[in-house]
Amino acid sequence: MEKTLIDYLDENDIDLMPEASDMRLVRDLCGFRTVEQLMRTIPGTSIYIPSTTSRSLDVMIRRVVREMRNEGCSIKRIAISIGRSEGWVYNVLRGK
Repeated sequence: MEKTLIDYLDENDIDLMPEASDMRLVRDLCGFRTVEQLMRTIPGTSIYIPSTTSRSLDVMIRRVVREMRNEGCSIKRIAISIGRSEGWVYNVLRGK
């Protein structure tokens, strides 16, 4: 298989690219291998990663709230771990 530019990169090369702050973050959190895989499979693609308070994650967060409660977690603990208020957690558990 013929080598490409990515085959010649090492993780320190990312530090030399001023526009690569997102790649540095991925490298630091997930490792250089992940950066290589992303560059090979989806080059030029922007990825949005929602925060845990994003409305787009509400369905998943509501499921997690119920699971955590079923496992015996307190309302306060659930609220802190998902970044929502205790009232919000109570509403989820009441089906609102």
